[in-house]
Amino acid sequence: MERDKWRCEECGWVGHRSEVLEAPNPFDPTGCVWGCPNCLDVNTLNVACEHPGCEREASCGAPGPEAYDWTCYEHTNPIVLRARDAGEVRPAAGPKEG
Repeated sequence: MERDKWRCEECGWVGHRSEVLEAPNPFDPTGCVWGCPNCLDVNTLNVACEHPGCEREASCGAPGPEAYDWTCYEHTNPIVLRARDAGEVRPAAGPKEG
C-alpha cells in the first residue's frame, strides 16, 4: 500500500502527503488549510486509493495489517464490501481537512 496518498479534485494531481502545501487557517487559528502543490487550490484534497498505481479517490476504508487502508471501490477487500453492503460497516469518504 502507498500510505498518505492524496488527490486533488480540481486538477487531478496525486501525490504524497509530504508534498501538500499547508498554512495556518486565517479563520481558525487552531487549524490549517491544505493546498494542492500543482494548481494551488485549497480545500480540494481527498485521500487517494492506496493501491499501487491507482489514482482514484478513496471511497472505502478498513483496518489493515499495518494501519487503516484507504482504497477505491475496485481495490477494496471483498470481505469488507460484503460487510458494508450488509450494513455492518459504514463506507468512508476519507478525511477532508481545511
